[in-house]
Amino acid sequence: SYNYIIDAIDSLENKVELIRRATNTDATFFSSMGAALKMDPMKIKTAEFWKVIGCPLAAALRRRIKKGEKLSKKFLCVYSEELLENKGANSSCGTENCLCPKAQEGPGDANLVNHEWCSKKARINGTLAHTTAIFGFTLAGLVMQDIYNKWEE
Repeated sequence: SYNYIIDAIDSLENKVELIRRATNTDATFFSSMGAALKMDPMKIKTAEFWKVIGCPLAAALRRRIKKGEKLSKKFLCVYSEELLENKGANSSCGTENCLCPKAQEGPGDANLVNHEWCSKKARINGTLAHTTAIFGFTLAGLVMQDIYNKWEE
């Protein structure tokens, strides 16, 4: 039995599972949406999950959640509407930009030569440390505000 549950999971499947379970408890639940490819701290906001706009992660979550059982309660999310281009999206395994080259010969660890890791790996959208920190501090702030508001009751 928890008073608060905070979600900061990046994996869609696991995030959906936590959201479903957390909204079926008496705990107050807060969730972080996608912080990847965000730079502007002034664009970080909070909103109820179904009202989050401009966040690809929230949109993907809503599509998955709509396919299953309806959520038991509403919850607040931290998100950003900012959308930046993923400048690393065009580099792929075997190119000079690849960090783990797939080739018969190549730089780096000989055990990684001609491997399948990159072709199966999901695209990585980089995140800046200040952005993830602000998302986390905002989640902590939501908990503290909730505690304060309940204390007044």
